[in-house]
Amino acid sequence: LCASLIPALFAARLPGAVYVSQGLEFRAPVFVGDTVEAEILVERAKDLRGRLVVDCATHVYVRTEREVAVQGKARVLLDDYERLLQRASSLIAGQER
Repeated sequence: LCASLIPALFAARLPGAVYVSQGLEFRAPVFVGDTVEAEILVERAKDLRGRLVVDCATHVYVRTEREVAVQGKARVLLDDYERLLQRASSLIAGQER
């Protein structure tokens, strides 16, 4: 179930993004009642025929120890990068959580 946090985070932060692929490695157990935290880091973004292809590193941590429970890579496509840039600017400025 922890792996489902990654596409959910993309959907919440980048509505309309097309989720293309995901590769995962399960590194530690997560038990019922554990608190987890998901993280997405953009590694590369490039223009491909008018779409932005974004490659990301993904992690799910068991929050109490900050131990990596799941790690992997994901790729999404975005049609409207202006929206992405505006959203990224607001996140960096701390205007949105």
